[in-house]
Amino acid sequence: MLNTDINSPSFVIRDGMLDRLKQVPTFQSVKRWSTAPSMRVQSQMDANQIPFIGCYLLEETLGPDGDPNHSEPRFIHTVKVGFSVIITCPDEAVAEQNLDSAYWTIMRQLENPRWHKFPANGNWNLGEPLRIESVTRGSRKHQFGNKMISNEMPLAELIMDLTFVYRSSFPPWPLDDLNRIHVDVYYPWPYDPNLYEPFTVEYDLPIEGEFTVNDYSTLPPDWQNSKPTLTVF
Repeated sequence: MLNTDINSPSFVIRDGMLDRLKQVPTFQSVKRWSTAPSMRVQSQMDANQIPFIGCYLLEETLGPDGDPNHSEPRFIHTVKVGFSVIITCPDEAVAEQNLDSAYWTIMRQLENPRWHKFPANGNWNLGEPLRIESVTRGSRKHQFGNKMISNEMPLAELIMDLTFVYRSSFPPWPLDDLNRIHVDVYYPWPYDPNLYEPFTVEYDLPIEGEFTVNDYSTLPPDWQNSKPTLTVF
């Protein structure tokens, strides 16, 4: 499992999509999987590497999430992930039908209720799954021809992409812990400053958690020399 302390969420998402495609029964005959653009690998292909499927991180843009100067840096990521499916077939009609089947198989991955979640380790996301918020666009085209040096096989390629949106934030680290609080107490109520002096209660917080203070009405008679009980749970 990838670690978000050293790998970006976009890389984790791309890698997760490729791993899921490898589990699809339709693609069990694929002989080569790649994360490099197909134009780069076609010249090195031979019949033993086809069918071929590639999954690529094509482009990523970041925009502000909310007002850019009101908090830690927060971004809305727009990530374009590309897919390439290459087959060989002398009949263009059959090849096109197979490419369309591959396209629809990839699209129907979105039917899975967990398609938008991608597990990743690391403190950056505290081990929580990465979540895609939406799919904003997509495109596809079919390409026929042969870019191989051998020029021996008629190739057909599906080229498609999907654009996903997710969010990230970068709060300062380490965070400042709340270790001690001071509370000015004015008692009893209604408070008369001519009769009573306020006093300060100091609490040390040795552990993390939510806390409550007992109602001042429960204080003992010597409340001026006592501190309210702090309950941590």
